[in-house]
Amino acid sequence: MDTYRFPEQKTAFSGKAFSSDNLCRVFAEIFRLPRPFTGFLEASTGSGTLYFLFFLQSEPYAAGKFNGKKPFNITITDFFAETFALPPAQLRLSLHETDPILLKSMLILLQDEPTAKAPVSLIDLEQISRQILVEAGDALIVLEKGGMFNFFFIKNGKSAKPHFADTAWVAPADHTPEEQMLLYAFDRSGSPVVAHIYRDIATAKSSDVNRVDRQRLLELARTPMPAAASPILPTAALRTVTVAIVAGAGAGQTFTAAVPCTVGRKDCDIVIADPLVSRNHARFTLEGGSVVIEDLGSTNGTLVNGVETRRATLTPDDLLTLGDTNLKIVA
Repeated sequence: MDTYRFPEQKTAFSGKAFSSDNLCRVFAEIFRLPRPFTGFLEASTGSGTLYFLFFLQSEPYAAGKFNGKKPFNITITDFFAETFALPPAQLRLSLHETDPILLKSMLILLQDEPTAKAPVSLIDLEQISRQILVEAGDALIVLEKGGMFNFFFIKNGKSAKPHFADTAWVAPADHTPEEQMLLYAFDRSGSPVVAHIYRDIATAKSSDVNRVDRQRLLELARTPMPAAASPILPTAALRTVTVAIVAGAGAGQTFTAAVPCTVGRKDCDIVIADPLVSRNHARFTLEGGSVVIEDLGSTNGTLVNGVETRRATLTPDDLLTLGDTNLKIVA
């Protein structure tokens, strides 16, 4: 089971049960704080998928998702739609207060594509960082080691204090941020280090932020949690399944196909116009009268309720993720 860690500054709590009541209490507490809160709420599946809800000056600002293979920029509304589609027992909440630089670094990781990504053994990280400083440029350099993401933020050629997820590594106090970065990058102990270099550090608030004020956030948090569901049974006479796209490319579309059937980007029974979906991504079959999804060796994997799977029996509450697209089976 893969686990991932991001820098933490001040953790208000961790490991709290995911429930409507707890979400409402957290939001109410944030809104009552005597000073503005900047940071994020994290919902973890415990199996490598993390959901983030960001606050800037105590106001909802953005959301994102990280599944271990790719970061995703999602809307605030999608944060609730996706987490509430998962069994509550799978999720745990934690709340982290951050400075604006760490908040922006997290958003860059979730919203932007890296200019370069490679093991530090294959690139000249020292030359790259020197060039950024000489040009008085902007950059975020993320050093990933053993599932830990360490942030080195540069603005106008000036480095901010690094943010380390690897708390076991102690940065020498007399070293500059650039020296700390290089020392960490080429530390031979532990796992190899992969550098993610972002030269575009522009970030944006969620596209629905103007529709999600404090009151709307509390309303979303009060959405009833899903109850346990029985396996999906195909239409008895036609032996078909209906698939609805709930988020991503083609959101709102539905497809009906006879089982067994395939789903993918091209030449499949159900075609999804998403570049991250493989040509032949997955297949729906029957087992004991229930609908089963099987991954067909796709590049980016098939997730059921945020957990990557090769094969799973589906229920009406299950959220399927193929590439950037979220699907549900309509019972």
